[in-house]
Amino acid sequence: MGEKFKHLTYSDRLTIERMLLKNFSKKDIAAAIGCSLRTIYYEIKRATYVHTNTDLTTEIRYAPEIANANYRNTLKAKGRTPKLISDLEFKKYVETMIVQYKYSPEAVLLGIKEDGLYFDEMVFSHTTLYTGIKRGYFENLSMVDLPRHGKSNKRKKKKIVQKRIAPGTSIEKRDRTVLGRETFGNWEMDSVVGKSTNKKTALALTERKTRYEIIEVLKAHTADEVVKALNRIEKRLGASFYSVFQTITVDNGSEFKDFEALEKAINRVGNRTKVYYCHARSPQERGSNENANLLIRRWLPKGADFDKILTRDKVKNVEEWINFYPRRLFKGKCSFVLFQEELALL
Repeated sequence: MGEKFKHLTYSDRLTIERMLLKNFSKKDIAAAIGCSLRTIYYEIKRATYVHTNTDLTTEIRYAPEIANANYRNTLKAKGRTPKLISDLEFKKYVETMIVQYKYSPEAVLLGIKEDGLYFDEMVFSHTTLYTGIKRGYFENLSMVDLPRHGKSNKRKKKKIVQKRIAPGTSIEKRDRTVLGRETFGNWEMDSVVGKSTNKKTALALTERKTRYEIIEVLKAHTADEVVKALNRIEKRLGASFYSVFQTITVDNGSEFKDFEALEKAINRVGNRTKVYYCHARSPQERGSNENANLLIRRWLPKGADFDKILTRDKVKNVEEWINFYPRRLFKGKCSFVLFQEELALL
């Protein structure tokens, strides 16, 4: 986060040329112009040519004329200047929300509508916005910045192993009303892991109706740590926990095996919730949780060193980002607002 975005002028491009000839670093050039290092890399890559010296040797050089012409040609590709780049404030907003805040193009437009933001010129179709990004209308934004770009939805085939017997109550015994996501207080829970050698793990809980997210840091990927995490949540919510957490659906991971401790209340006699176990290798039975994990992965990617980066502040920032993310499912509303509305009805 924290990158600066700037629309380059022809004067900026001349400065880039002069500084490159004087062997300034790309970082120094970005600082001098007042733009991101990313912008300089993209700019130079788009406008280099082979220059022949007087001694007939050659070298790669940057040409501001080529860069400017390429940019203008891009704008003229569809006749008049496209709406989505004629308003520089709109361009900057889109670039910032996608690159810096990891929004999808659709979420950017939903957020603009929901927040009542105004721009002189803008588009309302996320398809048009995708097309503009693909055609290079945005100088500080490309397809590689888009969430899940180039990633296949196909799941890798897993080696079939003997099914783990669910330690507690099967999902088959869960009330059918939970399946329709019409009732509040039914959650899905899963672990999000980093490197295989890491001890720390993130515990992700997703409320099925509102898609509200709670993320906790586990010191280890163990059943005891999961129980401790639920204990912390119960302490924070107090008596309201028992209405907010009516059920929790989990997979058959070993970290969820202690169903009695997961269900047992610490602030009253008896249980605090009911835990249900999915069928083996059936992530679709926790669909809300799986989708939420994709959002989490934008900030906590697979293979990241969780022992180094996973802190309470970090996961709470990710949690907040998810809960305020504009949702197409809710016509642009965010999970935080919907969750608060449900709490008010308890």
